[in-house]
Amino acid sequence: MVSVGLCPALQGQIGVDCMVRPPKEGEESYALWKKETDAIHKALAQRIAQMVAALNAVEGVSCVDSPGALYLYPKIQLSDKAIKAAKTAGKEPDAFYALALLDATGICVVPGSGFGQKEGEYHYRLTCLCPGVEEYVGKLVKFHEDFTKKYPHA
Repeated sequence: MVSVGLCPALQGQIGVDCMVRPPKEGEESYALWKKETDAIHKALAQRIAQMVAALNAVEGVSCVDSPGALYLYPKIQLSDKAIKAAKTAGKEPDAFYALALLDATGICVVPGSGFGQKEGEYHYRLTCLCPGVEEYVGKLVKFHEDFTKKYPHA
């Protein structure tokens, strides 16, 4: 009886088995699996490309294209005014930016300072999995523009 509590339900075990051992070419379900998998990969690649292009079009933001990735790490340029405001608030500058982004848009990103970045550089981690990229990235762009107006470069 103890093993019942320690093991996942049968459906969970079957699901994991299907993920780690997909159908092989020539098997009955291979064609459908391949079609669905390719469609998912294509949709993710299109989202990433669209997000990278939109972010790179924003002054003060640069983002490396990462096909096949689940996350992007845009680099953001922050003014001395923004850095000072962050320090006054007791926050790392990228964390200050991320919290302001969350408050303004509801979009949650992870500050790059949590990943170890070069001194004086600021990033955030952003998921690429969400559908509705146009609206999502549009909010990021508008926020960055508003943030840089509030904390302009000298």
